[in-house]
Amino acid sequence: MAVTRSTDFPNNLREQNTASLDLEMKVIEGEIPSDLEGHAFWLVPTPQDGDIPWFNGYAQLYRLDFQSGQIHLKSEQFRTPSVICDQKINEQPWWTYLTNWRKLLFGGLYKFRNLGGLARLSPRLGVQNQCNTGLQAFKDPDNDSWRMFATIDSGRPFEFDLETLKPVTPIGERSEWVPLEINGIRGVGDIKIPWIFPMHMSGAHTAYDEDTKEVFIINCIFEIPSFGVIEPDAYIYVWDGKSRFNRTQIIDKRTNQPVVIKQSTHQIAITKNYVVIIDTAFRIEYLRMLDPDVKAKPQSAYNQVWLVPRAELQK
Repeated sequence: MAVTRSTDFPNNLREQNTASLDLEMKVIEGEIPSDLEGHAFWLVPTPQDGDIPWFNGYAQLYRLDFQSGQIHLKSEQFRTPSVICDQKINEQPWWTYLTNWRKLLFGGLYKFRNLGGLARLSPRLGVQNQCNTGLQAFKDPDNDSWRMFATIDSGRPFEFDLETLKPVTPIGERSEWVPLEINGIRGVGDIKIPWIFPMHMSGAHTAYDEDTKEVFIINCIFEIPSFGVIEPDAYIYVWDGKSRFNRTQIIDKRTNQPVVIKQSTHQIAITKNYVVIIDTAFRIEYLRMLDPDVKAKPQSAYNQVWLVPRAELQK
């Protein structure tokens, strides 16, 4: 079976303009309804060279404005702190490493590299959070105006300014999120990875209840089968848009232990009475982040669905 690499696609599919755009759109055919008013937002990862999955690209955020029969387009690259660090490091000329012994010896520890398919990681700084996957709109609890944040499966969401499209702040304080840690190595104990940008596994598609004005976010630690050095854990965060999270650990009542997520929590949903968590194919393979030559394991063909009663969540 032939394997198609990203470099085999036509250039117009694997290249993208990442420059800032601020321009009026021209109608090529037909006409724009005069009563069409509002805004449309979308977020995409920008392709990279080579055989790196497009999911791993920097984010580009777009907004279309519809008003009085006119359409305006604005676009900005979505630069989170880890993306800014990555870009600043890459701006350093290679020859500066030859004239500075600290850079020569330790500079490689700070560079971000594409590892394990979907991970872009710096040994010293941590995991890059591109926030390149989804958008979540929600209402401000004080003035009822709309706000919005960008998401990814492997990092904290970032709220952005609806006018400038630039990131403003991550959702939740760092201390409120549970990062990836290595637990219980014999003779060593627990290891807290000293990254500036730790890995916070979440879901790229969060949920919002417009009646209660609450945002629902998941934060998980996935298991590593056969190794047992990472203890699975799962939390639901309920956020009102201004306070600290109300955090609830999700417990499997059959085992009285934290729910074990085997693949991913790419998307969650809510009903009137439940938070719906779908453990589905989008496996993050920790070992391939450390060694890209580790053989990828097949995704499971089966989904596991967890129903969490909203009445049992922390208030």
